[in-house]
Amino acid sequence: MSSETKTLMEEDGEEEEEGVEDESELRNADTTQATSLPFCIRHSIAIKVVLIPLFFIFGAIFLKLTEGWHTVTSFYVCMQIITTIGYGDVVPGSSGTRIFMIFYVLCIVCFVAGVLNDVGGIIAEKETSLVTSALKDIASRQKISKVHAKSPFYGYHLDNLVGAFIIFIVFALFGMFFYGGFERCSCSYGTTRANNYENCTEVANGTALNGAVYPYTNCQEDQGQTKTYLDAFYMSIITMTTVGFGDFYPASKFGRWLAILWMFLGVLSTGNLVTAIATSQNAYIQRAKKRNKDSQAKLVQLSAKHPERNTISRADFLEYMLYKQDLVSEQHIAQIDETYHSFVRDQSGRVSVDEVLEHLADDEDE
Repeated sequence: MSSETKTLMEEDGEEEEEGVEDESELRNADTTQATSLPFCIRHSIAIKVVLIPLFFIFGAIFLKLTEGWHTVTSFYVCMQIITTIGYGDVVPGSSGTRIFMIFYVLCIVCFVAGVLNDVGGIIAEKETSLVTSALKDIASRQKISKVHAKSPFYGYHLDNLVGAFIIFIVFALFGMFFYGGFERCSCSYGTTRANNYENCTEVANGTALNGAVYPYTNCQEDQGQTKTYLDAFYMSIITMTTVGFGDFYPASKFGRWLAILWMFLGVLSTGNLVTAIATSQNAYIQRAKKRNKDSQAKLVQLSAKHPERNTISRADFLEYMLYKQDLVSEQHIAQIDETYHSFVRDQSGRVSVDEVLEHLADDEDE
C-alpha cells in the first residue's frame, strides 16, 4: 500500500470520527427540540393512524343504520371512499346520507392524504439512509480515495423498482384468479342482487355455496354478474389504480369482505410502484447529467497532462470514452491505475507481459 493511500485512509478515519461526533450532537439537538413540540405534532402520524380506522368504522355504522345496508356492504363502500376507487355499484339513496357524505369524504380523504405524506417522508428518509450506508460500505470495501468513493449508488433504485413492480403484479394476479374463479358468476345480495331474482344461485365453479350443484347457466340466465379471467384482471388494474369504472366489481359477500383488504393493499402497491418509477427516472436523469458533467471534467483532467499542447494521447482518449459511455467508473480506473503502478519495477514505466500473465493466473486461482 502506497504512502499516499495510507495518508488518505488516515484522513478519512479522522473525518469519520469527527462526522460521528457531529451526528451525535445533531441527534441530541433534534431530540431536545422534538420534546418541546406540542403532543399533536410530535405524534401526528400515530394520531392519524388511529383516527382513520375510527372514521372508517363510524362511517360503516352510519351507513348501515341510515341506508339499511348489510355490514359487509357498509365497510366495502367506506373502503372505496378511503382508496378513492368509487365503483358506483352501491350509492347513497337518501338526501341525509348524501349530506353526511359531503363532510365524511372530505375529512377522511384529508386524513389519508396526511398519513400518505408522512409515510412518504419516512420512506424517503429511510431510502436516504440506505443509500448513505451503501456508499460507506462501498468506500470501506474498495479502500480507494475519498474522491472516487463518493460515486452515487444507483443500483438501489433499480432494485426498489423491480420489487415494487413484483408486489404490484402479485396483487393484480391475486384479483384476477380470485374474482375470475370464485366470482365467475355472482348474483350478489341486498341492494345489488341481480334483478332480485329469487332463483338466481350464487355459483362458484358450478357449485352453490350450500353445496348443491347447479348449472353454470342458471346464474347467467338470471343476469348475474359474470367475469372471465381477463375481466377480473381488467377489474384488478382499474381498481388498484383507483379509476373504478364500475363495470366490474366485487359482488359476493365473501368477495367484498376480501376486497376491503385487497383494495387497500392494492392501492398502496400502486402508489409504491409509481413512487419507485419516479425515483428511478429521477436517479437515471441525475446520473446522466452528472456523467456528462464529470466526463467534461475528465477530459480537462486528461488534457492537463500536456498543457502546452492541449492534447490527449490515444490511451487518454480511450479512458475518456470508456468513462463517458458509462462502461467504467472512476473506481475501476483508479483500481486499474493502482494495479498497473504496483507492477512497475524500474524507471521505464512499463510492465512486462510475464508480470501481467502472472497476475492473471493469481486471479484465476482465487
